[in-house]
Amino acid sequence: MSPRYEKRDRLLGSIDIIRKWEFPQLHILVTSRDEVDIRNELQPASNEDIIMKNTGVEEDIADFISDHLSRDRRLSKWRPHRDQIKEALTKGAKGV
Repeated sequence: MSPRYEKRDRLLGSIDIIRKWEFPQLHILVTSRDEVDIRNELQPASNEDIIMKNTGVEEDIADFISDHLSRDRRLSKWRPHRDQIKEALTKGAKGV
């Protein structure tokens, strides 16, 4: 298991412990990417899921990728595939 997932597991475990505390005035807001393991871990106790998709962010990501593809001469060989690359990376970023 990579350190990234080890830290994620520890964090999710800590959130689970906090959720078991009996403090009715305590409310927890958790935000993250929509990752399957995180969603599965938090779903049972979630009262509400709010999808925070922002087309402005996606446009910024697309512009950033497009800029790098057009400016970086090391990427010039990929110019014919620029639109496909931009679309795949923008979708894969999932707003982050």
